[in-house]
Amino acid sequence: MKLSNTVIPAIVSALALIMLTGCCTTTCQVAKPFNGKDLSNWSFRGDPVKAKWTVGNPEMLKENNKRLAAGLGNEAMVNLAAEHGDSLDIYSNEKFGDSHIELEVMVPKGSNSGIYVMGEYEIQILDSFGVKKMKASDMGAIYGAAVPKLNASKAPGTWQKYVIDWQTPKFDETGKKIANAKFIKIELNGQILHKDLEMPGPTPGGVTGKEAPTGPIMFQGNHGPVAYKNIIICPLNCQTKANCPKNKNAKNKLNPVINNSADIPKPDRPREKSMGLFSITSPPKNPVLPPVIFAQKR
Repeated sequence: MKLSNTVIPAIVSALALIMLTGCCTTTCQVAKPFNGKDLSNWSFRGDPVKAKWTVGNPEMLKENNKRLAAGLGNEAMVNLAAEHGDSLDIYSNEKFGDSHIELEVMVPKGSNSGIYVMGEYEIQILDSFGVKKMKASDMGAIYGAAVPKLNASKAPGTWQKYVIDWQTPKFDETGKKIANAKFIKIELNGQILHKDLEMPGPTPGGVTGKEAPTGPIMFQGNHGPVAYKNIIICPLNCQTKANCPKNKNAKNKLNPVINNSADIPKPDRPREKSMGLFSITSPPKNPVLPPVIFAQKR
């Protein structure tokens, strides 16, 4: 069969698009927990009155490089905490399972935060610019558990990009854990910090301190000023990049994951069972956790 001169270029263009976007297709669901307008898709750990989170265009103050200001605009989620303990942690109302996560973060001089994948496993955020010998408390560390292979930190007050490939813990039909969670890859500013790092249990300071098939993404807010933007979460098996199209068939295009925020307990409530669309296993009835010892967060 002879292909026309118009068909061949079309095939080549389609193949090129597939190569650029991995196996991403229109069936891939892309979640953007920050809607670019407000914090309506998020909840706080504690009394919301104490939270210093807002929406704006952040910048490091010239007169005080340990603080952030939120200018006019809606570029990012900005925590205007002045010091340790001055604000609250914030977590998404949506829950996720095996995920590809991309986001950008900004910290001023000396500030400290954390990305809690599934609300329980912390990737450390710290101004570690210029640090020569990295520790398990520096930028990109799994707090108290794993030191990053190198220091990929940029100067305080600049945007830094994380790319995270994450595999959830797996459970059998009785709720018994049969496989540990795993950071398949953590990349900061284009450099790989961790690969195939198993997590035998949660790190300190999470939403519940327990493991489950799905969970929210949480940003630590009670340790200092920080800002986050361009937060994209996709199913891991889609190998999704930032330009992956949304699922046009999803009932909720802006939030294509079941919104089960009621299942996320406040600090004084026991955890309830739930399942997000990204989960590939049934929720556990009584998750069994191995004893894990991590360094306590300062």
